[in-house]
This record gives sequence, structure tokens and C-alpha cells, in this order.
Amino acid sequence: DNLGQRALRPVRTPCLDRFAAERASSIEGYHIGSFPTIPNRTDLATGRVGWPHYGWQALDLSSRNHIARMLGSAGYATQLICDTPHLFNSRFNGAFNGAFQHRGQEGDKPLLHLNDPIRQVMAHDKTRMHPLFRGEPLANLHRWINYYPEHETQTFAAKTADTTVRWLEENYRGGPFYLWVDFFDPHEPWDPPEYLVKRYDPDYDGPPMIHPNYGPASVYSPAELHNLWAHYAAEAELTDRWIGRVLEKIDDLDLWDDTVVAVFSDHGFSIGEHDRCGKSNLCESDPRFWPI
Repeated sequence: DNLGQRALRPVRTPCLDRFAAERASSIEGYHIGSFPTIPNRTDLATGRVGWPHYGWQALDLSSRNHIARMLGSAGYATQLICDTPHLFNSRFNGAFNGAFQHRGQEGDKPLLHLNDPIRQVMAHDKTRMHPLFRGEPLANLHRWINYYPEHETQTFAAKTADTTVRWLEENYRGGPFYLWVDFFDPHEPWDPPEYLVKRYDPDYDGPPMIHPNYGPASVYSPAELHNLWAHYAAEAELTDRWIGRVLEKIDDLDLWDDTVVAVFSDHGFSIGEHDRCGKSNLCESDPRFWPI
């Protein structure tokens, strides 16, 4: 609902728009049954709807199926490239011939640097307060672990796309392959370059709203709430830009005639709708959903 003519507040996604207009086929009546990160990807990897039969758990506990294993047995080389922090923890990588992760997203702490203080980017009453490390939430930990990117090429979307482009250049002549590229963005914390945020919110001069509270939107002023959306929109645009770099490389290598490219997204997000922010549901605030 942020793309194309559906959007009340359009996000700029020129690369996906062009892909849809020039390359994509319409698939009607397609449904994914499971909602957050790992259950959704479990559906994709196994071809089976998981929820409500099982929850967030390692892939091999949910099913014996794995698309990479099945294609591997059919003669495909299989590769996972991701910056999504939960895939390796949930053993998605095990069935791939090659698996690579850019670390540091959403609370992942590959290297501590405790001599540097954890700077407060967002006030505690404006952001999600779990999980914590040394009393600080994800919004502040994200910038502490990763530093703030000085250049767009230091963002996770750029790094994951660059690794993918390199892999395509080094493998496209090696026979049939299955490549799963997993961008965690535009998942929060939303930390795109500020010049992209300014395109959606040019006049805001308060602290950056990079991670929601997973609760009532009323804790934010109207300006803060709009800035929260602006960070999301800017990160979505950034991700689109680097997905476009991958699609451009498929052009360079002339792979379209014998390659299927599928683009998926796992779920949406509340940024003020129904007075909610995050992936929180309505039952906490709406008596219609209270148990009897």
C-alpha cells in the first residue's frame, strides 16, 4: 500500500516500478499465510503455510522441505546472500551450497566497542524498549554497533546489493543457480542517509525518529509521527535503489531469457494507522477484540 497508485503517501520506488512495467507478470490469487520474519520465510522456503501450526522457530523444526535443498538435488548451485539477522539463527543457511551474511542489523552485535558510550539517538519514551543492552534499546544500539553511515555505500542495502552483484559476475556462467537475496530493509531501525529523509520531511528539526514504539501513536507529536514515516519511506526508497542495482546487473549479464526473478515482501507496518505504531495489533486498545 506504499507502492504505485495504491499509496495515499507514495514512496519513490522507480526501480521496482520499472521492473513491474517492463519485466513482471501479474500473479493473481497468491497468498502468504504467515506474518513476521521467520514464519513468512519458512512459508517461502518450504511451500507450506506454517501459522497457526507452528510459530517462530528454526526452519528444520518446521518442515523437511527446503527449496535450496530441492533445487540443489536437481543440479542447481544454491546461494544465500542476506543482511537479515535471523536467517542464520534459524538455520536457513544449512541447505545452501554457499551462504553469506552482512552482520549488524536490528540488535545484532558482532563486535562490541565498550570504550565508546552508547549515545541516545531516540528518547526511551519514543521507541521500543525491548530487547535492551546496558539499558539501551535497539534504536540507540543500532547506531552504536554500526556507527552512522557517512556514505550511502556503507548502508546495509548497498552492501547486500554489492555482494549480490559480485556473486552474479563471478557465477553467471557456471550453470543453473538459485540465488536468495534477503534485504532486511526497510525493517526498522530506519537509518537511511538524512538527505533521503529530507525529501519526505524537509522542515523537521527534531531528533530523528528511526524506530517506533510498538504501541500507541499518540506518544508522538504530529511532526514526530510524520518524521517516523519519512525515515521508513526514505529507507524503502534506498532499498529500491539497490535492488535496482541488482536488476541492472541481470541486464548487464543478459540473464533475463533464462532467469526467473521474484520479488517478495514479508509484511506491512503501522505508522499512525488506528493510533498504532509498529507491528502491534489492535486488541490492546480496542474492546471489540478483548476476550470474553
